Amino acid sequence: MAFALTAPTAGFPLERVQHIVDETAAALTWLGSDDGALAERLRQVDAQHRSEARRRSESEWVLLLCAYLTLADDVAGRLARLRAFDARLLVEGRALADAHRKAGVTPERRALLRRAAAIAESLRVRMRRVTAAASYVFRLHPDIALEARSETVRRRAESVARTARAKRTAAKLPAVTPPVATPLATPAVTPPATPAETPPPT
Repeated sequence: MAFALTAPTAGFPLERVQHIVDETAAALTWLGSDDGALAERLRQVDAQHRSEARRRSESEWVLLLCAYLTLADDVAGRLARLRAFDARLLVEGRALADAHRKAGVTPERRALLRRAAAIAESLRVRMRRVTAAASYVFRLHPDIALEARSETVRRRAESVARTARAKRTAAKLPAVTPPVATPLATPAVTPPATPAETPPPT
């Protein structure tokens, strides 16, 4: 899947996409200067696309364009009133995004994706074999065998080891009997003396 996201499309006008992204981002930032909700959504989009402009792949640029187009749809009326912004850029941006999406499902790109997946699976199989061989060769040296494993396997093994050590430590600790709470004695309450009844006057 990573190969499909980074492989460029022949004849795709990436420079035009970058121009539309820059112009739309500037217009949205201007509108967001007095719109806190829009400014927060812009920050979220920027957080999701943190890579530097010169390092973005073609697909990353298109994804960023689609994110800005979604924001632009919600404030289309306000964007249309900005004289410095050409609303026709949004129409062109949608057409470019649609063209890129259609170009991504060509038979040639599907064949390249299958080939990349086959190569990746072959590498994973070979890495598993190398890891298994290293673990067997250094079975008497667990520290060296642990270094030969992948990062995920290494972390899982360390977690299992920590859990086992914690269980052994807990088993060696003496059992602690919780103190039994003694109920508080309830003081006896003496009812007030009832005054002697005075016979009614005759």
